[in-house]
Amino acid sequence: MESSTGVTMDRRRFVELTLLGGGAVMVGTLPGCRSALGPVTPSNPTLYSGRATIGPGNPILRQGPPGSIDDNKVGCAAVVKVGPGDYRMLYEAISSVPVSNYTTVAYATSPDGTVWTKQGRVIDAGSSGSYDDTCVSPCTVWRRPDGQLWLYAQVFDANNIQHYSVALYISASGSWTGPWTRYSGNPIIPRNPSGPSWCRGQILPDALIQLGDTLYLFLSGMDSGNAVTSYGVATSPSSDGINWTPYAGNPIFTAAAANWGCSSLRNNRAVLRDGDLFHCWYAGAVPKRLGYMYSSDGFTWIDGPTNPIADINSTPDCPSGCSDDIMSAFIDGNLIRFYGQCTDFTNPPNAMRAKAQFSVPYTPLQGISV
Repeated sequence: MESSTGVTMDRRRFVELTLLGGGAVMVGTLPGCRSALGPVTPSNPTLYSGRATIGPGNPILRQGPPGSIDDNKVGCAAVVKVGPGDYRMLYEAISSVPVSNYTTVAYATSPDGTVWTKQGRVIDAGSSGSYDDTCVSPCTVWRRPDGQLWLYAQVFDANNIQHYSVALYISASGSWTGPWTRYSGNPIIPRNPSGPSWCRGQILPDALIQLGDTLYLFLSGMDSGNAVTSYGVATSPSSDGINWTPYAGNPIFTAAAANWGCSSLRNNRAVLRDGDLFHCWYAGAVPKRLGYMYSSDGFTWIDGPTNPIADINSTPDCPSGCSDDIMSAFIDGNLIRFYGQCTDFTNPPNAMRAKAQFSVPYTPLQGISV
């Protein structure tokens, strides 16, 4: 096929890609092209399995001073590149006050994705006895066509009834500072202690991707002993986003499927859709490494050919490793960025649990507009 500019393009791989944030993308095929929905086996798939760069600038967002809203940890984060020189982050702010591990949502901005400025708390924990009275942890943002922002978060209550279920928070105005409203039917995906064994202990939202008329919500789950992490997925019509159907074949990936000797998976992963494939970056433990995997349909995943793609057991900026909360993959020029945890427990009184960034090389597919 030849475009109006005279550039030859491959119909099978030409897509319109719009970054929606927190790992959320919308992809649609050209008229007359084969649909990207459903299993597709590209003849020459483009894999982003190159070595990951740790940094630069890690830790990019540190916890605050004693008594601040994030004096204990800067954790899970939904990061979005809104436009040139405009990056937004909703992050997990964990404080020691008013109670230990009090977890709320804070907001930060950046001109380059590396240097961040904190803007304060935007979602507080719920009232006593509610499903989120102890923890609201942001994971992925859906920037809807109507301009609204929908935040999918993991929640926790003091009575351990909804231990890490999935809840929805809505900014109807599209403002990152809110006001944010709790969806009246929360939690939208409750933890079920008698449900599937892979997610009886916890269920967490990792990334949301819109593909045509379907939303994919990628999930992390933990067993009843909160010892084994597996990955799953649920789907919803794009006109909905509230009622989710778990994939019957969950879990879709376990540590046993990793091809590099990973003994366990860490919660959360970064997922994006580019070309004919879903791409995912995840962390494993013992040893702490980054891995990459890909899928044509979002359900059946293949571990990358060059795993592990980074050693994150210890780095100069993160002496205790960068193992948790790998999230928010998006294309940024000639890179794919994603974010994770940066820790230093070598000096216990001043333990650091902050944000880190990673990247892998990105070569745009022929005909893609980014």
